[in-house]
Amino acid sequence: MAGKKRREKPNWAVAAMVAMVLIGTLALVWSPAPEEMVAGSPDGAVQVSGLTRSAASLTVERLQGVEVGVEGALGPVYELTLDRGLLEQGELTVVVSGGVDVTEVVLYEFDRDTLTWLPLATSFDLTDGSVSAVIEFSGSTLVTAVSRVL
Repeated sequence: MAGKKRREKPNWAVAAMVAMVLIGTLALVWSPAPEEMVAGSPDGAVQVSGLTRSAASLTVERLQGVEVGVEGALGPVYELTLDRGLLEQGELTVVVSGGVDVTEVVLYEFDRDTLTWLPLATSFDLTDGSVSAVIEFSGSTLVTAVSRVL
């Protein structure tokens, strides 16, 4: 039996690893690059921007007759709508008017799960009288500005 060669078994673990690396590489190549989206309300008071990986449409609409139910609400409710995908690294900016102190304004987002308005971490810009917050959403979300209640 000294003359017989032993046949080696194929190494399936190596083949599986190579296949996974190849599939992962193809997924990265074929996944769409992030695209920056920017939209503003027709009245110029609200702007939202962010990144999405889907060829989507982003709109901002001022809603009429929506009751906020939060003490100190300053104005109308706006609906931000992304027709598909997820808006990532979004920034919501609202121009504050009417002599309101921007340092006392907080942006709120409506939570559809709890049916409550939740405050967003809000920063302000004294040079243009606006407030901003980071926002991420898919589908649509409701936002408004509220004066801090002391």
